Amino acid sequence: MATAVDELAAVIQADGGDLVLVKADAALDRIEVRLDLDGVSCLDCILPPDQLRRVLEDGIARRVPSEFELVVHDPR
Repeated sequence: MATAVDELAAVIQADGGDLVLVKADAALDRIEVRLDLDGVSCLDCILPPDQLRRVLEDGIARRVPSEFELVVHDPR
């Protein structure tokens, strides 16, 4: 899970933000991430919330074989 989040964080970091793995609970099949936009000068450069969620879900699903709940803390 952490590897998938790190790979996706690289895309966000290119625009000055970050994606942080807050918690991964295998027992509950729940992954929680936080979008950090503190260093972003162009908020429009970051994927819109719905598209970001889809990209995250698809990226994590390639690494996590079971179904999971994704919680995204997006300050926008």
